Amino acid sequence: MSMKPEEYLQAQPFASSPAEPATALNNAEMAFINKYVGADAARALEAQLHEPARALQLPAQAPPPQAPAPVETDSAEATPSEPSLLERLKQAPTIQMVAFYLDAQVYLIPTMAVSEVLRYTPPVLLPMAPDYVAGVINLRGKVTPLLYLENLLTAPRKKRDENRFIIICSHNGLQVGLIFDKVHTMYTFNQNQIMWDVEARIGVNTEYICGIVDVNESILGVLSVGMIIDMILKD
Repeated sequence: MSMKPEEYLQAQPFASSPAEPATALNNAEMAFINKYVGADAARALEAQLHEPARALQLPAQAPPPQAPAPVETDSAEATPSEPSLLERLKQAPTIQMVAFYLDAQVYLIPTMAVSEVLRYTPPVLLPMAPDYVAGVINLRGKVTPLLYLENLLTAPRKKRDENRFIIICSHNGLQVGLIFDKVHTMYTFNQNQIMWDVEARIGVNTEYICGIVDVNESILGVLSVGMIIDMILKD
C-alpha cells in the first residue's frame, strides 16, 4: 500500500528520540521566554511544565522583555568536545534529507537535525514576538517555539492555511518547530553532490542556507537549523 510523503516521513527513525518531560526551563528556554515574553511569564511557564498535556497559558499582557539569561550561542551544535552538526554533515559519505514545500519552492533539511514531524497545532501567541514567531507549544514538557519559515526565507503571508506540518529540531538547548506547507519527498545524497559554504543564488533570502544541491537541474537550499536558532536567541 502506497504512503503519502508525510506518512512515510513520520515513520522514519530520526536523529533523536522525543524529549522526556522537563521539570525546569533550561538556559536557552529561559533566554527565549525572557526575550520575547518577559520574566513573569517565564516563571508561569516553568510552573506548568509538570503538566505537559496542557496547553501553555501565558499572561494576556506580558511585561516588557528582560535581559535574557546567559546562553552559549557559538556555532557548534554539540558540546565543544564534539563536532558540530555541520561538521558531521560534511564528513558523512551520504546524507538523507527531507524535501519540503514553502509555496512552490522546495527546501531541504538533513534528517540528522530532525527529531520528529507533527501536524500543525495552534500555538499560544506571544504578542511581543516578531512576525516569524508563530507562538509556543508545550511538547512533552519542552517549551517549543513555532517559527514561520516563509517569514525567514521568502515573504510573510497575509493568510495562512492551518493544514500544515511542523518539523521539530533542536540546537544549543532550544527545541523549535519549523512550520512548512507539505512534505515533498526524501532524498539521499552523496557528499560530492552537496555544495557547502557557498553563497546560494536561488532568488530568496539565503541567510539561513548552509548549502545547495542540484536536483534534476533545480537548485535546492539546505536549511541550517543552527543559524535559525542562534538568530532567535541572539541579544
